[in-house]
Amino acid sequence: RQKFTQADGRVDRFNKKYGLKDANAAK
Repeated sequence: RQKFTQADGRVDRFNKKYGLKDANAAK
């Protein structure tokens, strides 16, 4: 679960920096 949380946090940062479009593509 910790690993998943870390990944989630990374996505959140990416989402804030690059936007939802990029974050969605990375997902």
